[in-house]
Amino acid sequence: MKSKRELAHDLSNALEIIMQTSFLMGTLELGENGRAWHKLLDDGVQRAVAINKQLRDSLRSDSEL
Repeated sequence: MKSKRELAHDLSNALEIIMQTSFLMGTLELGENGRAWHKLLDDGVQRAVAINKQLRDSLRSDSEL
């Protein structure tokens, strides 16, 4: 079983792929529906990245104790 630190690292890697894909989608000419879906994706990505940062910060502070 992976440690919490390893899981957080794996999550960061997966989020990086999603972030890059969302960025590239933003460079495309999308119709109104496509732009709406891209905004939903991008908003979710930003929330996930913020949560992952909190998780990593928490793990870092726990290891300093």
